[in-house]
Amino acid sequence: MLRRYAATALRRYGATAWAEETVDHKKQAHCGCFARVAWLACMAGLLLCAAPDIHAESIAFQEAQIAFSPNSDALGLILGSLQRARKQVDVAMAFLSHDDLINALCMVAQRPGVTVRFITDDEMAKPAQRPILERMAMAGVETHVVTVKSGKMHLKMMVVDDDLVVSGTANWTRQAFEANIEDSVFLRSASLAKKYREQMDRLIAEATPIVPYSDEDPRQIAKRYRSMRWPTGTSVGSRKGLTAPRSRTFQAPRRGISATAGLGDMDAWFTFEPGVVEALAESIRSATNRIDVGMYIMNYPELVQALVEQAQNEQVRVRALFDIQMREGGLMGTLHDLARAGCEVKIYGGDRHSLHLKTLVVDNRQVWTGSANWTKGALGANIEDILCFHSPDMATYYRSFLDQIASQSLLFDPPVASAGEVAAEGCGLLPPTGPRTNFTALARPPFEAFEFEAQARYLPDEQYLPALLDVIRNADQNLLMLMYTFPAPETAGECQTGLVQELVRAVQRGVYVYLGLYTPPAARTGSDRCIPPGRNGCAPPGSMCGSAFPAAPSTTNLWWRIAEKC
Repeated sequence: MLRRYAATALRRYGATAWAEETVDHKKQAHCGCFARVAWLACMAGLLLCAAPDIHAESIAFQEAQIAFSPNSDALGLILGSLQRARKQVDVAMAFLSHDDLINALCMVAQRPGVTVRFITDDEMAKPAQRPILERMAMAGVETHVVTVKSGKMHLKMMVVDDDLVVSGTANWTRQAFEANIEDSVFLRSASLAKKYREQMDRLIAEATPIVPYSDEDPRQIAKRYRSMRWPTGTSVGSRKGLTAPRSRTFQAPRRGISATAGLGDMDAWFTFEPGVVEALAESIRSATNRIDVGMYIMNYPELVQALVEQAQNEQVRVRALFDIQMREGGLMGTLHDLARAGCEVKIYGGDRHSLHLKTLVVDNRQVWTGSANWTKGALGANIEDILCFHSPDMATYYRSFLDQIASQSLLFDPPVASAGEVAAEGCGLLPPTGPRTNFTALARPPFEAFEFEAQARYLPDEQYLPALLDVIRNADQNLLMLMYTFPAPETAGECQTGLVQELVRAVQRGVYVYLGLYTPPAARTGSDRCIPPGRNGCAPPGSMCGSAFPAAPSTTNLWWRIAEKC
Protein backbone atom coordinates (compact mmCIF):
# COMPACT_ATOMS: atom_id res chain seq x y z
CA MET A 1 0.00 0.00 0.00
CA LEU A 2 2.79 2.45 0.90
CA ARG A 3 4.60 1.69 -2.35
CA ARG A 4 1.42 2.38 -4.29
CA TYR A 5 0.88 5.64 -2.40
CA ALA A 6 4.47 6.74 -3.00
CA ALA A 7 4.19 6.14 -6.72
CA THR A 8 0.85 7.95 -6.82
CA ALA A 9 2.19 10.89 -4.85
CA LEU A 10 5.14 11.24 -7.18
CA ARG A 11 2.94 11.16 -10.27
CA ARG A 12 0.29 13.51 -8.92
CA TYR A 13 2.21 15.97 -6.77
CA GLY A 14 5.96 15.88 -7.33
CA ALA A 15 6.07 17.56 -10.73
CA THR A 16 3.25 19.96 -9.76
CA ALA A 17 5.08 21.18 -6.67
CA TRP A 18 8.25 21.99 -8.58
CA ALA A 19 6.25 23.76 -11.28
CA GLU A 20 4.50 25.91 -8.71
CA GLU A 21 7.85 26.91 -7.22
CA THR A 22 9.06 28.29 -10.53
CA VAL A 23 5.82 30.01 -11.50
CA ASP A 24 4.77 31.70 -8.27
CA HIS A 25 7.50 32.77 -5.85
CA LYS A 26 4.89 33.88 -3.33
CA LYS A 27 4.03 30.22 -2.78
CA GLN A 28 7.66 29.16 -2.49
CA ALA A 29 7.52 28.12 1.14
CA HIS A 30 4.31 26.21 0.73
CA CYS A 31 5.46 24.51 -2.44
CA GLY A 32 8.86 23.69 -1.01
CA CYS A 33 7.16 21.95 1.89
CA PHE A 34 4.83 20.19 -0.50
CA ALA A 35 7.76 19.17 -2.68
CA ARG A 36 9.56 17.76 0.34
CA VAL A 37 6.48 15.66 1.13
CA ALA A 38 6.47 14.37 -2.43
CA TRP A 39 10.23 13.80 -2.27
CA LEU A 40 9.89 11.80 0.95
CA ALA A 41 7.08 9.79 -0.59
CA CYS A 42 9.24 9.20 -3.65
CA MET A 43 12.19 8.04 -1.55
CA ALA A 44 9.93 5.72 0.43
CA GLY A 45 8.76 4.24 -2.82
CA LEU A 46 12.31 3.83 -4.10
CA LEU A 47 13.39 2.11 -0.91
CA LEU A 48 10.45 -0.25 -1.05
CA CYS A 49 10.99 -0.85 -4.76
CA ALA A 50 14.71 -1.55 -4.48
CA ALA A 51 13.82 -5.22 -4.74
CA PRO A 52 11.62 -5.32 -7.86
CA ASP A 53 7.94 -6.04 -7.48
CA ILE A 54 7.98 -9.41 -9.16
CA HIS A 55 4.41 -10.47 -8.48
CA ALA A 56 1.71 -9.64 -10.98
CA GLU A 57 -1.79 -9.07 -9.68
CA SER A 58 -3.40 -12.41 -8.89
CA ILE A 59 -6.33 -13.17 -11.17
CA ALA A 60 -9.22 -15.48 -10.36
CA PHE A 61 -10.50 -17.88 -12.99
CA GLN A 62 -13.47 -20.21 -12.96
CA GLU A 63 -11.88 -22.91 -15.11
CA ALA A 64 -8.94 -23.49 -17.42
CA GLN A 65 -8.99 -25.90 -20.34
CA ILE A 66 -5.63 -26.97 -21.79
CA ALA A 67 -5.47 -28.31 -25.35
CA PHE A 68 -2.17 -29.51 -26.77
CA SER A 69 -1.25 -29.93 -30.43
CA PRO A 70 -0.70 -31.62 -32.85
CA ASN A 71 -3.56 -33.87 -33.89
CA SER A 72 -5.80 -32.98 -30.98
CA ASP A 73 -8.97 -30.95 -30.37
CA ALA A 74 -7.40 -27.48 -29.98
CA LEU A 75 -8.63 -26.16 -33.33
CA GLY A 76 -12.16 -27.41 -32.73
CA LEU A 77 -12.27 -25.73 -29.32
CA ILE A 78 -11.22 -22.38 -30.81
CA LEU A 79 -13.87 -22.65 -33.52
CA GLY A 80 -16.46 -23.58 -30.90
CA SER A 81 -15.56 -20.51 -28.85
CA LEU A 82 -16.00 -18.30 -31.89
CA GLN A 83 -19.31 -19.91 -32.77
CA ARG A 84 -20.70 -19.05 -29.32
CA ALA A 85 -19.68 -15.36 -29.50
CA ARG A 86 -22.59 -12.97 -28.98
CA LYS A 87 -21.09 -9.53 -28.29
CA GLN A 88 -17.43 -9.04 -29.20
CA VAL A 89 -14.40 -10.99 -30.40
CA ASP A 90 -10.89 -9.56 -30.12
CA VAL A 91 -7.95 -11.44 -31.64
CA ALA A 92 -4.26 -10.53 -31.50
CA MET A 93 -2.35 -13.07 -33.58
CA ALA A 94 1.24 -13.01 -34.76
CA PHE A 95 0.40 -15.12 -37.81
CA LEU A 96 -2.88 -16.28 -39.36
CA SER A 97 -3.32 -18.46 -42.43
CA HIS A 98 -5.79 -21.22 -41.47
CA ASP A 99 -8.81 -20.93 -43.76
CA ASP A 100 -11.25 -22.34 -41.20
CA LEU A 101 -10.32 -19.65 -38.69
CA ILE A 102 -10.31 -16.86 -41.28
CA ASN A 103 -13.78 -17.88 -42.44
CA ALA A 104 -15.01 -18.18 -38.85
CA LEU A 105 -13.94 -14.61 -38.04
CA CYS A 106 -15.60 -13.32 -41.20
CA MET A 107 -18.79 -15.23 -40.43
CA VAL A 108 -18.99 -13.94 -36.84
CA ALA A 109 -18.55 -10.39 -38.18
CA GLN A 110 -21.88 -10.76 -40.06
CA ARG A 111 -23.88 -11.26 -36.87
CA PRO A 112 -25.94 -8.20 -35.86
CA GLY A 113 -24.48 -6.47 -32.83
CA VAL A 114 -21.23 -8.46 -32.80
CA THR A 115 -17.91 -6.61 -33.17
CA VAL A 116 -14.85 -8.49 -34.42
CA ARG A 117 -11.41 -6.88 -34.10
CA PHE A 118 -8.15 -8.39 -35.34
CA ILE A 119 -4.58 -7.13 -34.95
CA THR A 120 -1.35 -8.67 -36.15
CA ASP A 121 2.31 -7.88 -36.60
CA ASP A 122 3.30 -5.80 -39.62
CA GLU A 123 4.98 -8.88 -41.12
CA MET A 124 1.48 -10.04 -42.05
CA ALA A 125 0.97 -6.86 -44.08
CA LYS A 126 3.66 -7.84 -46.59
CA PRO A 127 2.50 -8.86 -50.08
CA ALA A 128 2.38 -12.61 -49.48
CA GLN A 129 -0.07 -12.39 -46.56
CA ARG A 130 -1.79 -9.05 -47.07
CA PRO A 131 -4.66 -10.57 -49.12
CA ILE A 132 -5.74 -12.43 -45.97
CA LEU A 133 -6.01 -9.16 -44.06
CA GLU A 134 -7.88 -7.44 -46.88
CA ARG A 135 -10.25 -10.38 -47.16
CA MET A 136 -11.17 -10.05 -43.48
CA ALA A 137 -11.46 -6.28 -43.69
CA MET A 138 -13.86 -6.57 -46.63
CA ALA A 139 -15.98 -8.96 -44.56
CA GLY A 140 -16.37 -6.42 -41.78
CA VAL A 141 -13.57 -7.49 -39.43
CA GLU A 142 -11.82 -4.42 -37.99
CA THR A 143 -8.30 -5.35 -39.08
CA HIS A 144 -5.11 -3.59 -37.96
CA VAL A 145 -1.35 -4.11 -38.13
CA VAL A 146 1.03 -3.19 -35.32
CA THR A 147 4.61 -2.08 -35.85
CA VAL A 148 6.83 -2.73 -32.84
CA LYS A 149 10.16 -0.94 -32.86
CA SER A 150 12.97 -3.53 -32.75
CA GLY A 151 10.45 -6.25 -31.96
CA LYS A 152 7.26 -8.06 -32.89
CA MET A 153 3.63 -8.25 -31.91
CA HIS A 154 3.96 -11.91 -30.95
CA LEU A 155 0.72 -12.55 -29.05
CA LYS A 156 -1.52 -15.52 -29.82
CA MET A 157 -4.61 -14.50 -27.89
CA MET A 158 -8.38 -14.10 -28.23
CA VAL A 159 -11.05 -12.56 -26.01
CA VAL A 160 -14.66 -13.67 -26.56
CA ASP A 161 -17.46 -11.60 -25.05
CA ASP A 162 -16.75 -10.67 -21.42
CA ASP A 163 -15.24 -13.72 -19.79
CA LEU A 164 -13.31 -16.03 -22.14
CA VAL A 165 -9.59 -15.64 -22.90
CA VAL A 166 -7.66 -17.95 -25.22
CA SER A 167 -3.87 -17.78 -25.06
CA GLY A 168 -0.89 -20.08 -25.50
CA THR A 169 1.77 -20.73 -28.11
CA ALA A 170 -0.18 -21.60 -31.26
CA ASN A 171 -0.39 -19.30 -34.24
CA TRP A 172 -3.55 -19.84 -36.25
CA THR A 173 -1.98 -21.97 -38.98
CA ARG A 174 -2.30 -25.56 -40.15
CA GLN A 175 1.33 -26.06 -39.19
CA ALA A 176 0.54 -25.19 -35.58
CA PHE A 177 -2.44 -27.50 -35.18
CA GLU A 178 -1.37 -30.40 -37.41
CA ALA A 179 2.41 -30.65 -37.02
CA ASN A 180 3.87 -28.51 -34.24
CA ILE A 181 3.86 -29.17 -30.51
CA GLU A 182 1.80 -26.32 -29.05
CA ASP A 183 -0.56 -25.49 -26.23
CA SER A 184 -3.81 -23.52 -26.30
CA VAL A 185 -5.20 -22.30 -22.98
CA PHE A 186 -8.92 -21.48 -22.57
CA LEU A 187 -9.65 -19.41 -19.45
CA ARG A 188 -12.99 -18.41 -17.98
CA SER A 189 -12.22 -15.17 -16.16
CA ALA A 190 -13.94 -11.79 -16.38
CA SER A 191 -10.98 -9.99 -14.78
CA LEU A 192 -8.49 -11.59 -17.19
CA ALA A 193 -10.74 -10.78 -20.16
CA LYS A 194 -10.78 -7.15 -19.00
CA LYS A 195 -6.97 -7.07 -18.75
CA TYR A 196 -6.52 -8.53 -22.23
CA ARG A 197 -9.16 -6.31 -23.82
CA GLU A 198 -7.45 -3.23 -22.35
CA GLN A 199 -4.22 -4.39 -23.97
CA MET A 200 -6.10 -4.81 -27.25
CA ASP A 201 -7.39 -1.24 -26.97
CA ARG A 202 -3.85 0.07 -26.40
CA LEU A 203 -2.51 -1.75 -29.44
CA ILE A 204 -5.32 -0.65 -31.73
CA ALA A 205 -4.83 2.97 -30.67
CA GLU A 206 -1.32 2.85 -32.20
CA ALA A 207 -2.03 0.43 -35.05
CA THR A 208 -2.58 0.99 -38.76
CA PRO A 209 -5.97 -0.07 -40.12
CA ILE A 210 -6.16 -2.24 -43.21
CA VAL A 211 -8.19 -0.52 -45.91
CA PRO A 212 -9.40 -3.05 -48.49
CA TYR A 213 -9.43 -2.29 -52.19
CA SER A 214 -12.19 -4.21 -53.95
CA ASP A 215 -14.98 -3.57 -56.42
CA GLU A 216 -17.10 -6.32 -54.86
CA ASP A 217 -20.35 -5.21 -53.27
CA PRO A 218 -20.06 -5.53 -49.45
CA ARG A 219 -23.61 -6.85 -49.38
CA GLN A 220 -22.60 -9.74 -51.61
CA ILE A 221 -19.62 -10.48 -49.37
CA ALA A 222 -21.87 -10.53 -46.31
CA LYS A 223 -24.37 -12.75 -48.08
CA ARG A 224 -21.65 -15.20 -49.04
CA TYR A 225 -20.40 -15.57 -45.47
CA ARG A 226 -23.91 -15.85 -44.04
CA SER A 227 -24.62 -18.75 -46.37
CA MET A 228 -21.42 -20.63 -45.45
CA ARG A 229 -21.54 -23.72 -43.28
CA TRP A 230 -19.65 -23.34 -40.04
CA PRO A 231 -16.16 -24.89 -40.38
CA THR A 232 -15.71 -28.19 -38.57
CA GLY A 233 -12.03 -27.81 -37.79
CA THR A 234 -11.25 -31.32 -38.92
CA SER A 235 -7.50 -31.79 -38.75
CA VAL A 236 -5.91 -34.04 -41.32
CA GLY A 237 -2.63 -33.77 -39.48
CA SER A 238 0.53 -35.76 -39.87
CA ARG A 239 -0.22 -38.99 -38.06
CA LYS A 240 3.38 -40.05 -38.42
CA GLY A 241 4.31 -37.40 -35.88
CA LEU A 242 3.43 -37.04 -32.24
CA THR A 243 -0.25 -37.14 -31.27
CA ALA A 244 -1.16 -34.93 -28.34
CA PRO A 245 -3.59 -36.06 -25.63
CA ARG A 246 -7.16 -34.82 -25.54
CA SER A 247 -7.80 -31.53 -23.81
CA ARG A 248 -8.43 -31.40 -20.08
CA THR A 249 -10.35 -28.92 -17.94
CA PHE A 250 -9.10 -27.74 -14.55
CA GLN A 251 -11.34 -26.07 -11.99
CA ALA A 252 -9.91 -23.17 -10.04
CA PRO A 253 -8.96 -24.11 -6.45
CA ARG A 254 -11.02 -22.54 -3.71
CA ARG A 255 -9.23 -19.72 -1.97
CA GLY A 256 -7.19 -20.77 1.03
CA ILE A 257 -7.21 -24.50 0.30
CA SER A 258 -3.68 -24.86 -1.08
CA ALA A 259 -0.83 -23.29 0.82
CA THR A 260 1.44 -23.84 -2.19
CA ALA A 261 -0.73 -21.60 -4.33
CA GLY A 262 0.64 -18.58 -2.54
CA LEU A 263 -0.45 -15.89 -4.95
CA GLY A 264 -3.93 -17.15 -5.74
CA ASP A 265 -5.32 -18.82 -8.83
CA MET A 266 -3.01 -17.50 -11.52
CA ASP A 267 -0.80 -14.58 -12.51
CA ALA A 268 -0.67 -12.87 -15.89
CA TRP A 269 1.87 -10.50 -17.41
CA PHE A 270 2.40 -8.69 -20.63
CA THR A 271 6.11 -8.35 -21.26
CA PHE A 272 6.11 -4.55 -21.02
CA GLU A 273 5.07 -4.93 -17.37
CA PRO A 274 7.95 -4.96 -14.86
CA GLY A 275 9.12 -8.07 -13.08
CA VAL A 276 8.49 -10.81 -15.64
CA VAL A 277 12.06 -12.10 -15.89
CA GLU A 278 12.60 -11.74 -12.15
CA ALA A 279 9.46 -13.78 -11.45
CA LEU A 280 10.56 -16.54 -13.83
CA ALA A 281 14.05 -16.67 -12.32
CA GLU A 282 12.64 -16.70 -8.78
CA SER A 283 10.31 -19.55 -9.68
CA ILE A 284 13.21 -21.59 -11.10
CA ARG A 285 15.34 -20.97 -8.02
CA SER A 286 12.45 -21.90 -5.71
CA ALA A 287 12.33 -25.48 -7.03
CA THR A 288 13.18 -28.13 -4.46
CA ASN A 289 12.63 -31.29 -6.46
CA ARG A 290 12.22 -30.97 -10.22
CA ILE A 291 12.19 -28.52 -13.12
CA ASP A 292 10.91 -29.27 -16.62
CA VAL A 293 11.31 -26.88 -19.55
CA GLY A 294 9.76 -27.23 -23.00
CA MET A 295 10.99 -24.34 -25.14
CA TYR A 296 11.29 -23.41 -28.81
CA ILE A 297 14.37 -21.23 -28.32
CA MET A 298 16.09 -19.75 -25.27
CA ASN A 299 19.09 -17.54 -24.57
CA TYR A 300 18.04 -15.07 -21.85
CA PRO A 301 21.16 -14.97 -19.62
CA GLU A 302 19.46 -14.68 -16.22
CA LEU A 303 17.10 -17.57 -16.93
CA VAL A 304 19.87 -19.76 -18.35
CA GLN A 305 21.96 -19.03 -15.26
CA ALA A 306 19.08 -19.91 -12.94
CA LEU A 307 18.68 -23.28 -14.68
CA VAL A 308 22.44 -23.90 -14.58
CA GLU A 309 22.48 -23.25 -10.83
CA GLN A 310 19.62 -25.66 -10.23
CA ALA A 311 21.16 -28.30 -12.51
CA GLN A 312 24.22 -28.21 -10.28
CA ASN A 313 22.01 -28.85 -7.25
CA GLU A 314 21.96 -32.60 -6.61
CA GLN A 315 18.53 -32.33 -5.00
CA VAL A 316 16.84 -30.95 -8.14
CA ARG A 317 16.38 -32.79 -11.43
CA VAL A 318 16.41 -30.40 -14.39
CA ARG A 319 15.21 -31.46 -17.84
CA ALA A 320 15.06 -29.12 -20.84
CA LEU A 321 13.45 -30.06 -24.15
CA PHE A 322 14.22 -27.78 -27.08
CA ASP A 323 13.32 -27.50 -30.73
CA ILE A 324 16.01 -28.34 -33.24
CA GLN A 325 16.38 -24.60 -33.95
CA MET A 326 18.44 -24.44 -30.76
CA ARG A 327 21.26 -26.18 -32.63
CA GLU A 328 21.74 -23.12 -34.81
CA GLY A 329 25.01 -21.28 -34.27
CA GLY A 330 24.11 -18.49 -31.86
CA LEU A 331 22.12 -20.72 -29.51
CA MET A 332 24.47 -23.68 -29.17
CA GLY A 333 26.20 -22.05 -26.22
CA THR A 334 23.02 -22.32 -24.15
CA LEU A 335 22.79 -26.06 -24.86
CA HIS A 336 26.41 -26.56 -23.86
CA ASP A 337 26.06 -24.55 -20.65
CA LEU A 338 22.99 -26.48 -19.53
CA ALA A 339 24.33 -29.92 -20.48
CA ARG A 340 27.68 -29.36 -18.77
CA ALA A 341 25.93 -28.21 -15.61
CA GLY A 342 24.12 -31.54 -15.40
CA CYS A 343 20.82 -30.66 -17.06
CA GLU A 344 19.20 -33.38 -19.17
CA VAL A 345 19.00 -31.64 -22.56
CA LYS A 346 17.02 -33.18 -25.40
CA ILE A 347 16.33 -31.99 -28.94
CA TYR A 348 13.02 -32.51 -30.72
CA GLY A 349 12.19 -31.82 -34.32
CA GLY A 350 12.76 -32.75 -37.88
CA ASP A 351 11.14 -32.30 -41.20
CA ARG A 352 7.95 -30.20 -40.76
CA HIS A 353 7.65 -30.71 -37.00
CA SER A 354 8.60 -28.15 -34.35
CA LEU A 355 8.49 -28.00 -30.59
CA HIS A 356 6.88 -24.58 -30.19
CA LEU A 357 6.06 -24.63 -26.46
CA LYS A 358 7.20 -21.95 -24.01
CA THR A 359 6.61 -24.03 -20.88
CA LEU A 360 8.11 -24.24 -17.41
CA VAL A 361 6.90 -26.74 -14.80
CA VAL A 362 8.27 -26.24 -11.28
CA ASP A 363 8.08 -29.14 -8.81
CA ASN A 364 4.48 -30.28 -8.70
CA ARG A 365 2.95 -26.86 -8.18
CA GLN A 366 3.54 -24.30 -10.96
CA VAL A 367 3.05 -24.14 -14.72
CA TRP A 368 4.26 -21.23 -16.85
CA THR A 369 3.22 -20.75 -20.47
CA GLY A 370 2.34 -18.01 -22.94
CA SER A 371 3.57 -16.60 -26.23
CA ALA A 372 7.11 -15.63 -25.19
CA ASN A 373 10.26 -17.57 -25.93
CA TRP A 374 12.94 -17.05 -23.30
CA THR A 375 15.05 -14.80 -25.47
CA LYS A 376 16.31 -11.25 -25.14
CA GLY A 377 14.18 -10.21 -28.09
CA ALA A 378 10.96 -11.75 -26.79
CA LEU A 379 11.30 -10.59 -23.20
CA GLY A 380 12.93 -7.27 -24.01
CA ALA A 381 11.33 -5.96 -27.20
CA ASN A 382 8.30 -7.99 -28.25
CA ILE A 383 4.68 -7.70 -27.18
CA GLU A 384 4.05 -11.04 -25.46
CA ASP A 385 2.01 -12.56 -22.66
CA ILE A 386 3.11 -14.92 -19.89
CA LEU A 387 0.80 -16.91 -17.62
CA CYS A 388 1.60 -18.69 -14.36
CA PHE A 389 -0.79 -21.24 -12.85
CA HIS A 390 -0.56 -22.56 -9.29
CA SER A 391 -2.04 -26.02 -9.78
CA PRO A 392 -0.56 -29.43 -8.93
CA ASP A 393 -3.02 -31.15 -11.29
CA MET A 394 -2.04 -28.90 -14.19
CA ALA A 395 1.66 -29.43 -13.42
CA THR A 396 1.14 -33.20 -13.60
CA TYR A 397 -0.74 -32.88 -16.90
CA TYR A 398 1.97 -30.76 -18.53
CA ARG A 399 4.78 -32.96 -17.23
CA SER A 400 3.09 -36.06 -18.64
CA PHE A 401 2.99 -34.42 -22.08
CA LEU A 402 6.64 -33.39 -21.76
CA ASP A 403 7.47 -37.04 -20.96
CA GLN A 404 5.79 -38.02 -24.23
CA ILE A 405 7.85 -35.43 -26.13
CA ALA A 406 11.06 -36.55 -24.41
CA SER A 407 10.47 -40.13 -25.54
CA GLN A 408 10.65 -38.92 -29.16
CA SER A 409 13.61 -36.57 -28.68
CA LEU A 410 17.35 -37.11 -28.92
CA LEU A 411 19.75 -36.50 -26.07
CA PHE A 412 22.09 -33.59 -26.68
CA ASP A 413 25.66 -34.74 -26.13
CA PRO A 414 28.05 -31.77 -26.24
CA PRO A 415 31.35 -32.46 -28.02
CA VAL A 416 34.41 -32.61 -25.81
CA ALA A 417 37.17 -30.24 -26.88
CA SER A 418 40.57 -31.87 -27.51
CA ALA A 419 43.97 -30.31 -27.92
CA GLY A 420 45.57 -30.10 -31.34
CA GLU A 421 45.39 -28.22 -34.60
CA VAL A 422 42.96 -28.72 -37.44
CA ALA A 423 44.24 -28.00 -40.93
CA ALA A 424 42.20 -25.47 -42.90
CA GLU A 425 42.08 -25.61 -46.67
CA GLY A 426 40.55 -23.39 -49.30
CA CYS A 427 40.73 -22.76 -53.01
CA GLY A 428 40.05 -20.12 -55.60
CA LEU A 429 39.64 -22.20 -58.77
CA LEU A 430 38.37 -25.74 -59.15
CA PRO A 431 39.61 -28.06 -61.88
CA PRO A 432 36.86 -29.19 -64.24
CA THR A 433 36.31 -32.70 -62.84
CA GLY A 434 37.59 -35.22 -60.35
CA PRO A 435 37.47 -35.65 -56.58
CA ARG A 436 39.07 -33.08 -54.31
CA THR A 437 41.47 -34.28 -51.65
CA ASN A 438 43.91 -31.37 -51.41
CA PHE A 439 42.44 -27.91 -51.79
CA THR A 440 45.72 -26.27 -50.77
CA ALA A 441 47.43 -27.39 -53.98
CA LEU A 442 44.84 -25.72 -56.21
CA ALA A 443 45.71 -22.55 -58.05
CA ARG A 444 44.49 -19.17 -56.82
CA PRO A 445 44.70 -16.95 -59.91
CA PRO A 446 44.25 -13.22 -59.30
CA PHE A 447 41.43 -11.46 -61.09
CA GLU A 448 40.27 -7.90 -61.47
CA ALA A 449 36.93 -6.61 -60.25
CA PHE A 450 34.16 -6.84 -62.80
CA GLU A 451 30.53 -5.87 -63.10
CA PHE A 452 27.65 -8.12 -64.00
CA GLU A 453 23.88 -8.14 -64.00
CA ALA A 454 21.70 -10.79 -62.42
CA GLN A 455 18.01 -11.41 -61.99
CA ALA A 456 16.20 -13.26 -59.23
CA ARG A 457 12.73 -14.69 -59.65
CA TYR A 458 10.61 -16.52 -57.13
CA LEU A 459 8.99 -19.65 -58.50
CA PRO A 460 5.83 -21.38 -57.31
CA ASP A 461 6.40 -24.79 -55.74
CA GLU A 462 5.22 -26.66 -58.82
CA GLN A 463 7.77 -24.81 -61.02
CA TYR A 464 10.75 -24.93 -58.68
CA LEU A 465 11.69 -28.61 -58.98
CA PRO A 466 11.63 -28.71 -62.82
CA ALA A 467 13.85 -25.61 -62.90
CA LEU A 468 16.29 -27.15 -60.41
CA LEU A 469 16.48 -30.41 -62.35
CA ASP A 470 17.11 -28.45 -65.55
CA VAL A 471 20.08 -26.69 -63.93
CA ILE A 472 21.57 -30.04 -62.88
CA ARG A 473 21.05 -31.58 -66.32
CA ASN A 474 22.83 -28.68 -68.02
CA ALA A 475 25.86 -28.61 -65.73
CA ASP A 476 29.06 -29.64 -67.51
CA GLN A 477 31.78 -28.80 -64.99
CA ASN A 478 30.80 -28.16 -61.35
CA LEU A 479 27.74 -28.30 -59.12
CA LEU A 480 27.84 -26.77 -55.66
CA MET A 481 24.74 -27.40 -53.51
CA LEU A 482 24.43 -26.20 -49.93
CA MET A 483 21.27 -27.45 -48.26
CA TYR A 484 19.93 -27.52 -44.73
CA THR A 485 18.74 -31.09 -45.05
CA PHE A 486 17.14 -33.60 -47.34
CA PRO A 487 13.68 -34.43 -45.99
CA ALA A 488 12.70 -37.98 -45.22
CA PRO A 489 11.70 -40.05 -48.26
CA GLU A 490 8.20 -40.64 -46.93
CA THR A 491 7.50 -36.89 -46.92
CA ALA A 492 9.45 -35.91 -50.04
CA GLY A 493 8.43 -38.83 -52.23
CA GLU A 494 9.03 -38.66 -55.96
CA CYS A 495 10.51 -35.16 -55.85
CA GLN A 496 13.48 -36.33 -53.83
CA THR A 497 13.93 -39.45 -55.97
CA GLY A 498 14.12 -37.34 -59.13
CA LEU A 499 16.63 -34.95 -57.57
CA VAL A 500 18.95 -37.74 -56.42
CA GLN A 501 18.75 -39.45 -59.82
CA GLU A 502 19.83 -36.28 -61.62
CA LEU A 503 22.76 -35.82 -59.21
CA VAL A 504 23.82 -39.42 -59.90
CA ARG A 505 23.70 -38.82 -63.66
CA ALA A 506 25.74 -35.64 -63.27
CA VAL A 507 28.48 -37.51 -61.41
CA GLN A 508 28.45 -40.30 -63.99
CA ARG A 509 29.07 -37.87 -66.83
CA GLY A 510 32.08 -36.35 -65.03
CA VAL A 511 30.59 -33.30 -63.32
CA TYR A 512 32.23 -32.42 -60.02
CA VAL A 513 29.43 -32.39 -57.42
CA TYR A 514 29.92 -30.91 -53.99
CA LEU A 515 26.94 -31.34 -51.68
CA GLY A 516 27.06 -29.65 -48.27
CA LEU A 517 24.44 -30.92 -45.84
CA TYR A 518 23.53 -30.33 -42.25
CA THR A 519 21.31 -33.23 -41.27
CA PRO A 520 19.55 -32.47 -37.98
CA PRO A 521 19.35 -35.10 -35.25
CA ALA A 522 15.99 -36.58 -36.17
CA ALA A 523 16.76 -40.24 -36.68
CA ARG A 524 13.12 -41.19 -36.93
CA THR A 525 12.67 -39.08 -40.04
CA GLY A 526 15.04 -41.33 -41.93
CA SER A 527 17.08 -38.37 -43.12
CA ASP A 528 20.26 -40.41 -42.80
CA ARG A 529 18.89 -42.84 -45.38
CA CYS A 530 17.68 -40.42 -48.00
CA ILE A 531 21.00 -40.22 -49.88
CA PRO A 532 22.55 -43.68 -49.64
CA PRO A 533 26.31 -44.20 -49.65
CA GLY A 534 28.15 -45.39 -52.70
CA ARG A 535 29.62 -48.86 -53.02
CA ASN A 536 31.79 -49.96 -50.11
CA GLY A 537 30.53 -47.02 -48.07
CA CYS A 538 32.54 -44.43 -50.05
CA ALA A 539 31.42 -41.44 -52.04
CA PRO A 540 31.55 -42.14 -55.77
CA PRO A 541 34.44 -40.87 -57.88
CA GLY A 542 34.03 -37.30 -58.98
CA SER A 543 31.97 -36.21 -56.01
CA MET A 544 32.45 -34.89 -52.52
CA CYS A 545 30.14 -34.55 -49.56
CA GLY A 546 30.74 -32.42 -46.53
CA SER A 547 29.01 -30.96 -43.54
CA ALA A 548 27.90 -27.35 -43.45
CA PHE A 549 28.05 -27.55 -39.66
CA PRO A 550 31.52 -27.30 -38.06
CA ALA A 551 31.51 -29.96 -35.39
CA ALA A 552 33.24 -33.24 -34.65
CA PRO A 553 31.61 -36.12 -36.58
CA SER A 554 31.84 -38.42 -33.59
CA THR A 555 29.64 -36.18 -31.47
CA THR A 556 26.97 -35.01 -33.88
CA ASN A 557 24.34 -36.60 -36.04
CA LEU A 558 25.86 -35.72 -39.39
CA TRP A 559 26.02 -37.91 -42.43
CA TRP A 560 28.24 -37.66 -45.48
CA ARG A 561 26.30 -39.39 -48.23
CA ILE A 562 25.76 -39.01 -51.95
CA ALA A 563 24.39 -41.02 -54.83
CA GLU A 564 24.51 -44.77 -55.00
CA LYS A 565 24.91 -46.75 -58.23
CA CYS A 566 27.89 -44.73 -59.41
